[in-house]
Amino acid sequence: MQLLSVEVEGHAHPTVRTDPAGATDPTGRTGSWDPLALHLDPDVPRAQLDDEASAVAIADGLAIALAALTGDPSPLIARLDLGPVTVDPLETGFGPRLSDLLPHAVRAWLGPGNPPARRVGLVLAPDPPLFRLLREHAHRDPDLATSLGDGTLVVRAGLIATPSATGAAIDRLGLTVGEHRVPTSGPDRPPWIDPLCQALGARLHIAAPRDDDTLADAWLAALTDPDPARRARAHRARRYLADPPFHLAPLEVVRADGRTRLALGDDLVPLRLWGPTARDAAALVFDTAVLAPDILVVDRSLPAAWGHWLDARTHGDDATIVQAITPPDRP
Repeated sequence: MQLLSVEVEGHAHPTVRTDPAGATDPTGRTGSWDPLALHLDPDVPRAQLDDEASAVAIADGLAIALAALTGDPSPLIARLDLGPVTVDPLETGFGPRLSDLLPHAVRAWLGPGNPPARRVGLVLAPDPPLFRLLREHAHRDPDLATSLGDGTLVVRAGLIATPSATGAAIDRLGLTVGEHRVPTSGPDRPPWIDPLCQALGARLHIAAPRDDDTLADAWLAALTDPDPARRARAHRARRYLADPPFHLAPLEVVRADGRTRLALGDDLVPLRLWGPTARDAAALVFDTAVLAPDILVVDRSLPAAWGHWLDARTHGDDATIVQAITPPDRP
């Protein structure tokens, strides 16, 4: 699956103000409420955006879409740092409802004077497995069968906050296959819509900072996963850290004192002692080569050598992902 375009409505893209002479305005940043649109070339596996601010905005929008598709808002809550949020259960067919949000965090994210909503639209190119999933249901829906030839799938999702900014609703606003709009809620909603949305959500991953314990638990879960393919990916990936561009040592997982910790090399030197760059490398390798999503979004600039490594994961025998979206690499 590939992402062909994404549009985020209601985002204030931060830009540094300058006076006519070109000096930076000391008052800092401002922004425009114009929709942020990104169109991707399917023949270019890694899209490098103009700056990190654009990557953050795209990642925020995709996080809303993921929460709507999967029904799990926890990555979005963590990403936006909205506090100890309560997720209110609702009947099947509706997206998550959030309460007990931190109002200042919500308003700061939305921006002053902006309507309390953020909407995102994705245009996707399904791959053969997704086409097969859709064809399984097309015999019950002639319009869907006709639309499959178009080759695109459009997902729309949104988040709207309450006036007090202490609550929010996340919903699927629409799903279109070709020209055929598929109901995502209500009595006409087909029974296969949830499995399809879950399948779409599993193909997209947004890299997020992890602390040492969280990253160690993720590696341990992958190395002991009952799925042999994922377990094999994890065992191959742990050796990437010994190779260029990381030049560290093979990753090891140590279980001691009731905790899981990551270490490098035969001497089991704790990953923390190698510094934060080593942890970032272990996280990037995990996201790229273990999770191996179709579409990986990284909102922080990578060292140029790491960017080349990521490029190599999109083609050939070492391919683990189909597409990556990043800011420009740094020297």
